[in-house]
Amino acid sequence: MKETSFIEQNKGKWVKFEGLLKNDKKNPDELSELFVEITDDFSYARTFYTRRSVRVYLNYLAQRVFTSIYKNRKENFSRIIKFWQDDLPLQVWRSRKALMASLVIFLVAALIGVISTSNDIEFVRVVLGDYYVDMTEENINKGDPMAVYKDDHKTEMFLGITLNNIRVAMYTFVLGILWSAGTVIFLMYNGVMLGTFQYFFFKKGLFLTSFLTIWIHGTLEISSIIIAGGAGITLGSGLLFPKTYSRLQSLQISAKRGLKLLIGTVPIFIVAGFLEGFVTGQYQVLPDAVKAGIIVISAAFILFYFVWYPWRKAKKENFKKALEERPAYHPKQDIEYYKIRSVGEVFNDTFSFYRIHFKNFGKVLLRIVLPLNAFVIGLQYYFMNKQDDHELDFIEILALTFNINFKESFNPYVFVAQVFLLTVNACAVYHCFVLHRQKNPEGNISSHQFLVHKPAHPDSIGMFFRFLRKHFLKVLPIVALLYGAVMLYAEYMALTPDSYAGLGLFAIVALLFIVLFNMFLASIPLSFVIWPLFFVVYEKEGFLKSALKGLKYLKSSWLANIGLCMVLLLICTVFFFIFISPVFFIVNEVIVWHLVTDFENFTTIINFLNTVYYVLFFHLVIPVFFIGFAFQYFTIIEKLEAVDLFKRLEKFGSGNKIYETADEGTF
Repeated sequence: MKETSFIEQNKGKWVKFEGLLKNDKKNPDELSELFVEITDDFSYARTFYTRRSVRVYLNYLAQRVFTSIYKNRKENFSRIIKFWQDDLPLQVWRSRKALMASLVIFLVAALIGVISTSNDIEFVRVVLGDYYVDMTEENINKGDPMAVYKDDHKTEMFLGITLNNIRVAMYTFVLGILWSAGTVIFLMYNGVMLGTFQYFFFKKGLFLTSFLTIWIHGTLEISSIIIAGGAGITLGSGLLFPKTYSRLQSLQISAKRGLKLLIGTVPIFIVAGFLEGFVTGQYQVLPDAVKAGIIVISAAFILFYFVWYPWRKAKKENFKKALEERPAYHPKQDIEYYKIRSVGEVFNDTFSFYRIHFKNFGKVLLRIVLPLNAFVIGLQYYFMNKQDDHELDFIEILALTFNINFKESFNPYVFVAQVFLLTVNACAVYHCFVLHRQKNPEGNISSHQFLVHKPAHPDSIGMFFRFLRKHFLKVLPIVALLYGAVMLYAEYMALTPDSYAGLGLFAIVALLFIVLFNMFLASIPLSFVIWPLFFVVYEKEGFLKSALKGLKYLKSSWLANIGLCMVLLLICTVFFFIFISPVFFIVNEVIVWHLVTDFENFTTIINFLNTVYYVLFFHLVIPVFFIGFAFQYFTIIEKLEAVDLFKRLEKFGSGNKIYETADEGTF
């Protein structure tokens, strides 16, 4: 059949199909019937009209309906019921050894706390702190030993306690990434605190009072922390015992299993927070029988849902001890350079590129940038020659490391050193883009090709230094502006008062609003300064022409740039507080245990190490912004210059080696 006859015969249903797709209320039966006919027509066109536009058009129609069907699938509410009824209990049974290990570790740690406190009552001050011990002793003298649980702002107390408990559980889980050792240490830390706390009241003759008070909420709270510990041990077991999988595949499986356990603790923490905020504070009013009843009911629930019910469910389901799981399938991934992307697509490609090429630019960061940065920080502490009387917080470390406080501590040498290291960081990232442009002129990055068919020494430090020598002076002035923008914003943040303080119930909402607003303010200068960076590296023109071209194209992308910068800032901030912060915490605790009795200036050593940690995080995160704006560059170039579109038009009809021949398509 000639192409014109084929089109004339079927165009009616194609038009009808397009109209049906545009309609918000679609007839599913009619849509299904037309979709089958469209795919049949597409198969016919693909066979007989491979180089004609009708094939492209029918492919477009088929893709539209496929996307509309599978993109917006809604999960059934029954899946949520199934999770609590089937998935979580079976996962608890499957992870019973990890949960048992978590329980034993916690109980042993609590026993250590009891024995240590019984041998030396001053041990309680080491664990709980002088302030808390002095306050508790004062409350005991007043005849109100549990006054710490009394608060007039019960709702705020409930929210704060719940969020803090969830944060502790998250820390316990995430620390499992350190081969389960982090989780074990964190469980021991909390167990020792509990044992010390409980024995302190026993020593004061208030054991029953304290027991009937703290275990009103503590039964659910402590049980959930132990469950979170089991989740962390499950997470770490994926790294320790990969079996026949790669460690990455095993980690993905164990993380999914551990996350199910962690999710199961969230409702329990909410109930525990409610009890602590609204019930525990009434311990002097409530009869002992009521308090004991709450404790027994809480313990019965934990034993039922996390012990008996999983056993019963596994037995009923004929649960296999070694249930086979398959790792997630990762298909061959191609990241196109020249492509019009939404902010979400830029975000996805950014982290895909980061994951694929970290072994390239990561070597430069770990071998050059971070050691030099640690050296610079060491010089700062050495020449300051002061004894720190307290651990520096996040803002103080930023001020010290990145020269934020202009009036008091601006150091031009530190400014030059940090700009130099940040420039090396940017060049290490952009080297990956240029390297693959030379290797793959089509502008596509294939993760499969990169991982399996490795080019000759793509990560050579020598190749990087040649690239650095060529582009260093181009990148340096823009990075200096970027660093200046960061310093100005940080100076503004240091001057901003805690305007959300004292807002009572609305404190959390106000804080969230202020954080988002400050991120928006930060995104404006950051996005404007980062934008020309990739132009001066990737464009084959001079520095001035490339930078001016970037500024010219800024008017078409400034809003998307700000949005992208905000998204990346938000993700990196959340990543820091959820994943990085607990690792820093546990490392610091271990170091303090070894330094506190050996060095008089151990606080200065801790501050130095904290500074190194934060600088490490900064230099591992800033490439995310460089990569993200590089993909934003390709988006704008494709939108305004249509580079990839023209290439594809030139090659249209010449890509199918099976059907296409020199004389095909003529009728």
